[in-house]
Amino acid sequence: MTTRDDLHGEVRRALTVVCELDSVHELRIPRAGRAGTVCGYYRDFAALAADAVRWNGRAAGIYVTLNPVQPQLLARASNRAVEHASHTTSDADVLSRRWLLIDLDPVRSAGVSSTDSEHAAALERAQAVRTWLIEAGSPAPAIVCADSGNGAHLLLRIDEPNDDVARNLMQRVLLTLDTELSDAAVKVDCSTFNAARISKIYGTLAAKGDSTTERPHRLARLLDVPAALAVCPRDVLDRIAAQAPQLHRSRVSTPRSPGDLDVQAWLAKHSIRVAREKPTADGGTLYELDGCPIDLTHDRDRAAFVTQHASGAISAGCHHDRCQWGWSELRARYEPDRTQHRYAAQQGEPRGALLVRLSDVQPEAVGWLWHPYIPRGKLTLLEGDPAA
Repeated sequence: MTTRDDLHGEVRRALTVVCELDSVHELRIPRAGRAGTVCGYYRDFAALAADAVRWNGRAAGIYVTLNPVQPQLLARASNRAVEHASHTTSDADVLSRRWLLIDLDPVRSAGVSSTDSEHAAALERAQAVRTWLIEAGSPAPAIVCADSGNGAHLLLRIDEPNDDVARNLMQRVLLTLDTELSDAAVKVDCSTFNAARISKIYGTLAAKGDSTTERPHRLARLLDVPAALAVCPRDVLDRIAAQAPQLHRSRVSTPRSPGDLDVQAWLAKHSIRVAREKPTADGGTLYELDGCPIDLTHDRDRAAFVTQHASGAISAGCHHDRCQWGWSELRARYEPDRTQHRYAAQQGEPRGALLVRLSDVQPEAVGWLWHPYIPRGKLTLLEGDPAA
């Protein structure tokens, strides 16, 4: 039987591997019941481990930022975890890139743990990815292997700045691995390229859905840690990235107009949580939402989405049958003043004029196609049962 002390020891070991001495990292526990999002910033990794173990099993997962963050974020919650956190780490808060997370996820329904066979398939695929990376030129000691609880993780040790060039490079590396090694059973998650990426803390429980005999909850754990870590050289990353198909390369290089709305920033501004980012075939980005922002009764099953296409155009919706909204309805819900002002401007009215007064509408003479039902040259709406 695993004791609390055993868990604490495993978590401390994992943090020693992932986190550099004297760096600052965020502990994050999304959807922790009535506590909402639990978050804290730590330089004291003993305190981080203690809080991770304290919350273990009380949420679907316990996470840490893989890359070091700005020390000033300690002022949000210094070496302690706070409930109902309103701010978490953004990409701009990251000092540098130390890890690229390669997440091998078995294909299954959202919100459930993996079966033993799905779990084993992901672990086996991780070994295939590790072999592929070494054959591509990565030093073997640059790769840490881990069990995520439902699938497998490879942590590739890197030493890159936190800039757009590195972001695009990491995205292309993942797209190459996806093209080469994903299939219908296990896929490489292509969304883990962002600098502020969080990952499960090894030694804690992966607890998606209910734990059943067929789909049990499991501990995430380290499997293979090199005795001395090496860094994957930049030229190796460049060669891997260069193997991405042309379609994938266009996903990260297509420019947008400077006037285009930044969907990621807009979602964050309105506290609409993103569960996962995925590249789209036309070079844009699909944001799978953590719940439906229009119908709040939905389970958090990523049915709702917002897509920013390469052209800058935006689409949105929800796959639930009862949802019929799109981007215009979503924006109107969260920016009602903007919608009202836009209507007023179209009417030639000053901002704040929201209604058309019928007393101001001047009558005009019209001809009739069918008096008094269908006027000539005007739009007419007919409603009724065509079979009646």
